[in-house]
Amino acid sequence: MGDSEGESDLEEETELQKRTEGMARLMGFSDGVFAIAITLLILNIEVPKSTEATAVAVSQLLNEWPDILSYVISFLVIGNYWIVHHDIFENVERYDRKLLWLNIIYLMFIAFIPFST
Repeated sequence: MGDSEGESDLEEETELQKRTEGMARLMGFSDGVFAIAITLLILNIEVPKSTEATAVAVSQLLNEWPDILSYVISFLVIGNYWIVHHDIFENVERYDRKLLWLNIIYLMFIAFIPFST
């Protein structure tokens, strides 16, 4: 009888380890999509052509203010979505294919944000 209890404990440990690793992969993938989306935001901002004179560089940067404002707002929006995603998945103990597909669709919309700004 002791052997079956030991086997049952081992099976429970193995199942818990699989779920933990699976959640880590899910969160790692999601975090990666968020990180790439945030990184893509900066590509809309042009680096000043000449930095010889500080006034010229500042002037060129000020000309980019609409893109910079768009970057800041989009960064904060994606950051907010990441926080919400984190809060939701913090309470998830188990997942199935349905949740994986819902997460993929959610991430698809996150990945689209840089292209819409």
